[in-house]
Amino acid sequence: MKSFGFWLESEDKPDIESLSIDVLLNFNLWCEPSSGAGRDLDFGFKLSRAVDSEGADERGLYSIAKHVNAFVLYCPFSLDKKQVFDLYDVLISSQSRVLGAVFNEKCKVTSTDSKPYASVEFLGGSNDSFTLCKIANSISIEDTPDDVPGCFVRIALPGNLPDGALYFRFRIKGPGVSSLVQKHDSKDSPLNSAFSRVEIVDFRFNDYRTLPDCANNHVEAKYSSFRLNTLQAHFLLMADSGVDVDSGVTLKEKRLLEGGLWDDYLKVGQSASESKRFGRLGADSDFSNLVAWHWKKGDLAPVDGYRMYLKLRIHVCNFKTIVKYLIYLFGITVLFDVLERPVIDFLLSMLRIVFRF
Repeated sequence: MKSFGFWLESEDKPDIESLSIDVLLNFNLWCEPSSGAGRDLDFGFKLSRAVDSEGADERGLYSIAKHVNAFVLYCPFSLDKKQVFDLYDVLISSQSRVLGAVFNEKCKVTSTDSKPYASVEFLGGSNDSFTLCKIANSISIEDTPDDVPGCFVRIALPGNLPDGALYFRFRIKGPGVSSLVQKHDSKDSPLNSAFSRVEIVDFRFNDYRTLPDCANNHVEAKYSSFRLNTLQAHFLLMADSGVDVDSGVTLKEKRLLEGGLWDDYLKVGQSASESKRFGRLGADSDFSNLVAWHWKKGDLAPVDGYRMYLKLRIHVCNFKTIVKYLIYLFGITVLFDVLERPVIDFLLSMLRIVFRF
């Protein structure tokens, strides 16, 4: 699988001091074999000043938007703008329960309809506060060079954003996301009533081995107004509880998804063809069949990239084969019933001829 790519962009600003930026990355892959729905991939980006950065004023305040004009995601497959969904509205709704679940800590959200951002404060102190940004009107899709597959998802940063850390979260959908999961069935699966299907997730981010040059050059570019310091990645896989997941990376945690919490979040971008997902789970589902697998990796250099390889083993009941065998059995039974009387009469007539009785 080709790699996703990420970088920040800015105009040359020699009059301001360079800001060192840390990036927190959230990747959520929704992979539910039993639902029959398409795959969803959520991205979250938190930009904050590195601890050793000198780009703050005497009060310790800093402005990301002052140093950065936009952040760009290279997607290795084509996307339409209608396949990119801002998750801002659903994150600040329902009394912040969804946002608190994302960061595993209760939080307080302060927002107004007149401003395209909300202030998020964590009550437990485990996470630093940040500004959650609404980006629905700032997203644009740009074409790659003719010989390069994929597209660029560009998100412009307004200059009037508050000081401090910024967070963005959005979802991409479509056939390209489904291609992240490669399905492999055994060759004899059509003959078996039950078999194990293997699905491979090969997720790559800023991986120089599989990034095209047009994206890799941006990842390695230098700007006078900022520099990327370190990346910290959180990868979550949401899968049915009956799926066996193998990975060479140490698992941070896994848990059943909380009931009544994720319904509205999952419905963002839902199409009519995917409505059976919620028909199966129910209007107020408890998600008792979905498990979140969580991996974490920190202190990554931007040019090092991030890779996650997962093998999913799914136990499949092959109803088509079962029905096929039942049809064959029924056909054979009917055939014997039809042929039974003529065959017996023929055999009796032959016996009469041979033994003359």
